[in-house]
Amino acid sequence: GLNSPFARIADVSIDTVDRVIHNRGQVSKKTMKKILDVMDKTNYKPNFVARVLASKKKPRLVCLIPFHTPENMYWEAPLEGIIKAEKEIADYGVTVSYSLFDQYLPGSFEKKTRDVLSDHPDGVLLAPFFSKQASDFVKKLDILKIPYVFIDSKLKEANNLSFFGQNSFRSGMLAAKLMKFSCSPKGTIVIVNIGTEYEDIHHTREREEGFKTYFINNTPDIPLHVLNISSEDINNMDSLLEIPDTDISGIFATSSAHIIAKYLNNKGKGQITLIGYDLTNDNITFLEKGIIDFLICQKPREQAFRGIYALFHHIVFEKQIRKNNLMPLDILTRENFNDYLEFELNN
Repeated sequence: GLNSPFARIADVSIDTVDRVIHNRGQVSKKTMKKILDVMDKTNYKPNFVARVLASKKKPRLVCLIPFHTPENMYWEAPLEGIIKAEKEIADYGVTVSYSLFDQYLPGSFEKKTRDVLSDHPDGVLLAPFFSKQASDFVKKLDILKIPYVFIDSKLKEANNLSFFGQNSFRSGMLAAKLMKFSCSPKGTIVIVNIGTEYEDIHHTREREEGFKTYFINNTPDIPLHVLNISSEDINNMDSLLEIPDTDISGIFATSSAHIIAKYLNNKGKGQITLIGYDLTNDNITFLEKGIIDFLICQKPREQAFRGIYALFHHIVFEKQIRKNNLMPLDILTRENFNDYLEFELNN
């Protein structure tokens, strides 16, 4: 039951907690003080606990995130964060289910939103990948009064309970500053967007805009070239990256940097500065080889872990939840990624 961990913290029986909450039966002053102290420290609300005890209701959370693929392993990390949180709150009777979609197919996302709505959960954790479809979905959640938390990116006009993720625009500016310091001042810088046949994958667009803004404001004379590669064109990198009359000095990959790195490695073009995102296994391989120079990371496990806890605290304990929670923008290189990864996996 929901009060069993609480009873364990106070080191008393569940029946004793029940007697204090409902003010019935004999409980010693010492035991009552112990229970009330724990209620105070854990922000328990006796009237709410009583309702939960009476209803035997078990809150159900649903996670609507992309499934990870060999081409993009990023979403394995948030899944690990969710599973960790799920294990920690299981004693409170909270259950977590998964509705995973294809991050390149709006239709896949839309189908999963219908499944979630028909399930009518108590809370939703989601990555709002496709702006239009995600906006339609959260409006329906608003009508049903189902709280929801965004991770990875957010919709600008939404009534989300909370958001855990990076400021995509500022991360693009950070990448541009790294590029300016590390690549040859002579030559073109290419911004590569992969899998962007759908224009409303907005966080990669915000990264691009932040990157361009930095260069326009600071070094407007350096030429920038934007290259949009659809998921079907990934194997045709030769023709795409052979830009006429251009000497490429740096590449900024708004996602899936390992795909560009593999191409550069095969062509012996490792001297081109390459900056990307996220500490996936594929990216680590090329970071170690020196093909990827910098990775900007955003604590994806922690985003998902804290997102689940936000829903849990809101639904079970009726706590006030902070709306915007921006992750630090971590800069990783061949020299420091091992310590970072070890810390991430063990905390």
